[in-house]
Amino acid sequence: MLITGCSSGRGGEGATGPVEVSRPPRVLDANGGGALVFDPATATISGFDRVHGRVWRDREISKTATDIVCLAQCPAVVVSTGVAADRPSAVEGGKGTAAVVPEVSPFQLTERGPVPFPVSSLPGARVLTAVSPEDAVVEEGGAGGRTWIKIIRPDGKGERRQVPYSGYQWVESANGSAALAFTGQPNAKNARLLRFIRKADGWQPVGRGTAWDSISNACIAGDGETVLVIGPETIFMRGTSDRRRVEPAPPEARECALGTSAAALVSRAMSSRGESRTIVYGVGLDGRLSWQREISAEASVTVHPTKPYVGISDGKTFVLVDGHGRTVWRRDGVATARFTSDGQLVVVTPDERVAWLPADLIGQAMAVRS
Repeated sequence: MLITGCSSGRGGEGATGPVEVSRPPRVLDANGGGALVFDPATATISGFDRVHGRVWRDREISKTATDIVCLAQCPAVVVSTGVAADRPSAVEGGKGTAAVVPEVSPFQLTERGPVPFPVSSLPGARVLTAVSPEDAVVEEGGAGGRTWIKIIRPDGKGERRQVPYSGYQWVESANGSAALAFTGQPNAKNARLLRFIRKADGWQPVGRGTAWDSISNACIAGDGETVLVIGPETIFMRGTSDRRRVEPAPPEARECALGTSAAALVSRAMSSRGESRTIVYGVGLDGRLSWQREISAEASVTVHPTKPYVGISDGKTFVLVDGHGRTVWRRDGVATARFTSDGQLVVVTPDERVAWLPADLIGQAMAVRS
């Protein structure tokens, strides 16, 4: 999850000059215990605990972090900067106080402040996923531009695989049982889409991966049986043999959201007046586009992990859309939202209050409506 370059989102022009364009907060990660929320207006990242509310706030990590990964439960996180770090950290709220970030990246950021996260002795190591320092996947760089994917397992039987490019991105299924890793390098030749599955003893690679020269983004769902890859072609895969091109593939879509029963592609644009536009495309299980929605805002998109629903937030309202593109449920006063692995909906209000809606709430509301 790369966040470097996040800005205040102000821009555009009015009748006589620039106008401010409000960008809503967004959920970087969430689970049943907590959430990470990024506020573009202040370039601030906050950690919310489900019981205690906001437990820390940091104004600096969005400037330097390349990756922020929740550990076993959000909002405990590990931060990678790609370089050695030594700077003040403005941690506020809860028990957090100003502290000095450890000299070596990566580091763990908690309500008590930053602490080292010892997974690599090489400078610039990036944590792609982690439960603890004894259970993680790390990208390491060495002399001569060489790069490795290092798997650390609780039993100590880890492994290290050399890869031809750096800048790997890691995406997991909602239930955390499967993952993909792919390089973010454009036009990468001889690159591979790497697959992983989660077992009792940690992450395990599946084969040598699939040759895939250029990948803009990818998503994976379930136990790894459903995959959506965005590249020169957008490919939808079910199982090991069903591989289909998404047709017609929206050429500007660079994001995806995926569950076992629903999928969406997302494209974004900014007008000359600084007005945001988001287009959400529903993808059927046959790989064809089934519906399309255009939102005149910077919208966030989330897919239910197992049911055929796509959620869209436009900064003010959350709507739930079915497989035909119809709105089946809505909730006002929602800036952004994300489904957790068990179907709970984490909602963030425009003034950055966070709540967890129970998994059966939407079903109950829809039943009453019908």
